[in-house]
Amino acid sequence: MKTPKEKALLIIDGQDKHELAQNESIHIKLAHKQVRLIHRDEFNYFDVLKEKLGWGE
Repeated sequence: MKTPKEKALLIIDGQDKHELAQNESIHIKLAHKQVRLIHRDEFNYFDVLKEKLGWGE
């Protein structure tokens, strides 16, 4: 994937920010290893989205 005619901003997981120059490209691929994520029983994916995206405000 190449950036458009202007600069672009790549944001990874909402934290790491990288400015891409005009016509710079990035390559995204799956990792060879898998990881298991652990979370509390009370964890609710949609509650997290609601909080992060400010839904209902």
